[in-house]
Amino acid sequence: MSLKDLIGRISFISGQRETARTLRRLGIQTGALLRGPVEESRERLTGIAEIAERVEREAASWVDPDRIESGGPFDACDLRHWLLLAERAGVPFVPAMEILSLTEAELGAIDQKLQLPEFVANAIGRGLKRALPELDGMSPPDRDGPDPAEVHERLFRAMENVPYDWMIRTNISGSSMLKSLAGTGLVGDGREGARLAEGVEVGAGWVRVGNRARIDATDKRFIETFAAGHKDRLHYLARPWVTAARYGEAADPHRHGSQFAGKGRWPMEWRCFVENGQVTGVAAYYGWVGEVTPENAARALEAADAAQRVVDAGLELGLHPRWMDVELLRHASPEALSRPHLRETLKRFPADGFACTLDFIETERGLTLLEGGPPHTPIGGGHPCAFAGFGTRPNGACRTDGVALRLIDGVCLGDPRSWMGRENDGSVLSWEEAGVLARQGAPEPDDLPSP
Repeated sequence: MSLKDLIGRISFISGQRETARTLRRLGIQTGALLRGPVEESRERLTGIAEIAERVEREAASWVDPDRIESGGPFDACDLRHWLLLAERAGVPFVPAMEILSLTEAELGAIDQKLQLPEFVANAIGRGLKRALPELDGMSPPDRDGPDPAEVHERLFRAMENVPYDWMIRTNISGSSMLKSLAGTGLVGDGREGARLAEGVEVGAGWVRVGNRARIDATDKRFIETFAAGHKDRLHYLARPWVTAARYGEAADPHRHGSQFAGKGRWPMEWRCFVENGQVTGVAAYYGWVGEVTPENAARALEAADAAQRVVDAGLELGLHPRWMDVELLRHASPEALSRPHLRETLKRFPADGFACTLDFIETERGLTLLEGGPPHTPIGGGHPCAFAGFGTRPNGACRTDGVALRLIDGVCLGDPRSWMGRENDGSVLSWEEAGVLARQGAPEPDDLPSP
């Protein structure tokens, strides 16, 4: 068995197990929620309903990609908006083709073979009726929902015109398999997935059975990100694999200390951090292969310039990226907002501001946009990448200003405890220092080609 197959199997199985654990926790937590005095149960359920309504109302206010000309808030995680802004800005981007959209009801019809045990579901039902007696008089839910077999077939049909070596993602996230293989430097060109069994492969957002492929709609990351507060329809996008112009090679920190320890190969990618409409920092995406060199400093500055052009295109249209965690915080109680890091979050990330992260890959076309996402905030959001360990607070939030060309020595991304108490050892440069370093690698006048 190849290492790629092994990593793929581990990722697939752990994803299934984690989903099962989540369902079990849901059953236990919901059961605990409904125990105790009826009035307390009713109050808790009312609070949950209010939050759910607030999430739906907020997401409904976000503009769809075909309405960006009108300005307003949009989902910071939705790739489709960022590609349109890159196009307006004249910044190269990896294209995406929408191949299928599913509603929440259609997603629910897909048989994941991971359901709550019947006795747990029944107990929850009894608890709900006890807390909310008015449910007794309601008619049962409509059973004439989407046909699971028809939805399954659509997952196959959507892949029929997708080139063999393309990847699949949703409009808001890549797949668990993509993250697992990319993180360990084993993605390759995307043509082959990880073999789960004879005639069965799983790849970046797809499953191939024999010669027929389908969208992997039950991917753990697809489901989790969709449930985190977005619009009520999920869009599946097909994208070509992009060959990087440069790669870095290093020992894989994910396999360190195991029998599979060894080197991996990662494309040179950069994450740009944006606050208040300005790029405040840029970091090597795979910080463990980063080096403090003139070439890396130059590429980081180019990424920052490309990101600012994308942001400026959004500002011209009056757009505002939104991330649900921060939006819900705006409705928190005064008691909750007494905590300093929560007040800081609202101050740094106003509702009418422009804050996000933007990821680029080095290609023959130059710095090319991969995707956009939420900002790195005191309550979470975009990963700090090579900024990990730079001014890290106890809650894991880091400083993201300047240019982080590599991880600070001693930092292990998989162990947040190693981020604490680190001193900058020259891995993170100021903008001025990065500019000076980049110029050291610029060609001398005699080396420039003749006009």
